[in-house]
Amino acid sequence: MYAEAQLCADLLKEALVGSTGRFMCKGPECLGYLLLAVLIGFTGLIFLLLTYRKKILKQSLKVTADEIWSGLSSVDKTAFKRSDLLFGISQDQSAWVSMLLVKNDRDETVGRVEFPTGARRYRIWIKEELFNIDFQLTWNRSAVLSADNDHSPLASYERYGAFGRRRFKIAGYGEILSARRKIGLRNIFDYHLDGRLMGTSQKLSASREIGSLILLPSDLPLHIRIFLLVL
Repeated sequence: MYAEAQLCADLLKEALVGSTGRFMCKGPECLGYLLLAVLIGFTGLIFLLLTYRKKILKQSLKVTADEIWSGLSSVDKTAFKRSDLLFGISQDQSAWVSMLLVKNDRDETVGRVEFPTGARRYRIWIKEELFNIDFQLTWNRSAVLSADNDHSPLASYERYGAFGRRRFKIAGYGEILSARRKIGLRNIFDYHLDGRLMGTSQKLSASREIGSLILLPSDLPLHIRIFLLVL
């Protein structure tokens, strides 16, 4: 790729300037050389960006629960147990599907979430079980969680008010309200049930899109905890 780009640059220079150092190219062929140079330049740039992304995604897989738990300086860890921790690592599944690998406090992969490009349905896989997150066509962002073999709602989500406040209704559990704790790149959200703090979530990195973490009672079903982690 680099050799091709250098060759294109040399040809373009020879066509435009020549060996005498004077501007020589004045015909329609100049446009062809310019288009070729731009095409190869963009191809090289895309190649470099994809290579860098692949490196970053591979590095992200090395993040451990120990690192995350010890780095939770913004959270009062006495209010939670380490077993409440779930975190998701962003990865590419294919050119059209990105995914989140979900791990627990023991670094075990307990599920994955698939995000097809342009689709209004996310898929949660927990071993062989499949759950769907379907986004509704409403003015406020909302979604419903259901099992793939049963369309009965297991949980719902909607944004309301300002500053990204969110409402989760969990079947048989209650209504969880979530609001941003402070304005910042990490977007820290706290979760309240009946006015009591019961969870928190945030981005894993303030500067890079690695993934996110959530602390919720471990007695909540795993698919519910992943639902809140994603949203």
